[in-house]
Amino acid sequence: MSLQSLKDTFSSDAKGRIAAGLLSLSALSLPFSSASADENRISLTEAQARAICTLPSKGYECATAGFEEPMTAEQIARSDFSKNRIVYHFGKDFFDAGLAAHLNSSKGAPTIAIPGGPDKGLAIFIDGHDTGKVFTQANLDRGAVNAAFQDFYKKWMAKKGVDISTVSENPRPQNAELTPSPSSP
Repeated sequence: MSLQSLKDTFSSDAKGRIAAGLLSLSALSLPFSSASADENRISLTEAQARAICTLPSKGYECATAGFEEPMTAEQIARSDFSKNRIVYHFGKDFFDAGLAAHLNSSKGAPTIAIPGGPDKGLAIFIDGHDTGKVFTQANLDRGAVNAAFQDFYKKWMAKKGVDISTVSENPRPQNAELTPSPSSP
C-alpha cells in the first residue's frame, strides 16, 4: 500500500488526520530508496503528536500549542512572537501544519503554526514578513516547502546576525493564556 493511499484511508476523522500527518512526516525523513521498507514505521505516538499539535476550534487542525485561536495575517506580521521565527499560517482543511512546524524546529528553524490562514492553504511568514505565496497540502506533504524555508531562514538570520540557537521553539508555554502582543490594538 502506498503512503498516499494510507493517508487517504486515515483522513476520515481527527485521529486519522493526525496519523496521516505522521505518515507525511515519516515520509519527509526517509530516504526515497528505502521508503518501502520503512513505510509502516511511524516514529511518533498519537500522544506525542497531540503534545506537538493541538486541535484548535472553528474547523482548524494541528496548531502549535498556545496558538490555537485564529489570527489574521496582519496580526501575525505585527506580533512579537513572529520575530526571528517562521510562522506557518494555515487555513481550514489544512491538516498537519503543526507537525511540519515541529519538524522545522527540530531541524534548527524555529517554526510555529497558527490557524486563520487561507482555506486549504498555508501562508508562510519569516521574521514577521509574509513570503507572498500560498502553499497547498500537497506542497507541504512533499517536504520541499520545509527544506526550502529552513535553508532560507538560516541564511536570513545569519545575515541579520541572529544566533538561531537562542530562539525558542515556542514563544508561549504550553497551555498559555492567549493574550495579544503589546503592539496589538
